[in-house]
Amino acid sequence: MTGPILFDLETRADHAIDVPEFWQAQDIQAPANYKDPLKIADYIDKAEAAVRTKMALSPVTGVIVCIGVQVYADDDPVVFTATEPTREGELAILKELSLWLSEEWDEKSPFITYNGRLFDLPFIAGRAMVQDVPLRVPRGRDYRRHVDLYDDVFGKEGSQSMWQFAMGGGLKPVTGSALLSLPLPELAQHCKEDIEWLGAMAQRTELIWGER
Repeated sequence: MTGPILFDLETRADHAIDVPEFWQAQDIQAPANYKDPLKIADYIDKAEAAVRTKMALSPVTGVIVCIGVQVYADDDPVVFTATEPTREGELAILKELSLWLSEEWDEKSPFITYNGRLFDLPFIAGRAMVQDVPLRVPRGRDYRRHVDLYDDVFGKEGSQSMWQFAMGGGLKPVTGSALLSLPLPELAQHCKEDIEWLGAMAQRTELIWGER
């Protein structure tokens, strides 16, 4: 019987919807007290940059560029990485993941994530729907088939990066919005390391979640 599946995503903004109609719907305007045209333009540029950052965090406006998976306690993670941060690149790795799961995953075994209930699983479900890829993953709140260490074990306390630091692994050199500018090969390495640390955290907490 295949063991649980460790699971992690990395995302980028979906440039397929970065079109004038999208920005018109955002209706970004400078405050009424801004009069200088240069200051108005600067304000709008910064506001649009903030929207682009947030785009990567929603399955409605983002695409998946890396999917990290590992059968629990197996040797090495597998990271499916898009060749480019586009819908075409995303479609290719979703198909790769679907094939990998059909070969490696016993559906009675849970997924293990860190904040997957709020992010990873809803995101991949949404993108699979957009791309019309049949993909079977647990629902976020399927407590028998999904263990979210962030929610179930640590009570929404601390980022995975901070837990890694607490365990003696050092602080990650790149986190948060800075990940959005990493070249995809470096982002794939980051995803691989996240899976490795997720595995270490899961092994140290197995007495808590393992009865599932």
